[in-house]
Amino acid sequence: MGDLSELSDRDVDELLAGTLPPDRNGSDGLGAFVAELQTVYLHVPPEGVQDAHVAAAVEARRLAEATERVATLASPIAKPPARSGYMRRERFALVAVALALAAPLGTLGLAAAGVTLPDAVRAPFEALGIELPNQPQSAEVTPVTALPLGSLP
Repeated sequence: MGDLSELSDRDVDELLAGTLPPDRNGSDGLGAFVAELQTVYLHVPPEGVQDAHVAAAVEARRLAEATERVATLASPIAKPPARSGYMRRERFALVAVALALAAPLGTLGLAAAGVTLPDAVRAPFEALGIELPNQPQSAEVTPVTALPLGSLP
């Protein structure tokens, strides 16, 4: 079998139609394979089925158009109410609550992830009696301000 990339669009169309000569572009086995596939998988409906389907589709579209015309005449389209530029009270309250919860929950998330939080951030939680997870005691935290002399390269 020859290289399939050498087949032109016209050759492919002829191959699918079954009119491609077997010697062109080395497609001797390919034509037979396509013909066999078409006999096995291609099902031609009985006479008149296609016409009946098209007629049913045309009738369904005609009924849909008639229904749309009746619905359009029966009910005028109402304009949606104009939206004011101000937030409704409920939405404003929801945003305020979300912002008020975001800072403490974000801090708890950082603490749970193992981030050592500064004393100023931990103090409000400790005042409320909330112990943050994964936090060392104040005496355990020693900031690195200078490297030991032996560690320089």
